[in-house]
Amino acid sequence: MDRKTFLKSTAATVAGLVPLAALVEGCASAAQVLHIQVADNKAVVPLASLVDLSLPNSYAKVYVNQHANPILVFAQDNGAINAVLSTCSHSGCEVKKLRTKFECPCHGSEYDLGGNVIKGPAPAPLDTFTVQKFNDRLEILLGG
Repeated sequence: MDRKTFLKSTAATVAGLVPLAALVEGCASAAQVLHIQVADNKAVVPLASLVDLSLPNSYAKVYVNQHANPILVFAQDNGAINAVLSTCSHSGCEVKKLRTKFECPCHGSEYDLGGNVIKGPAPAPLDTFTVQKFNDRLEILLGG
């Protein structure tokens, strides 16, 4: 078999192994990373430093000193801004945000965009936070 034939057959084989859904989900944009100080149990994110969350697949990873894994901040299709702690409730791994769900790379747990478990072994939903939007900032309320 010559080189050209080998490359064509290998590419066809690999293309057959990758599901179309994985390719579509893999098109998610890279997250913006922010490190925010906490004051009065809230993380204040200046809108000027934040990506446009209304853009398809855009989100921010907001690191705060209370959590090892970041809080993922993103907009739902209805325009609501959500904030979810990216720590899987099964083993503490950092979940990845895909276009329509969160997925844990360690053991395969999946969550919907509201943080609810849709596939185990995760025993509980992701922690979620209330987000308040003001003219110049977002405030992520971290609770007590």
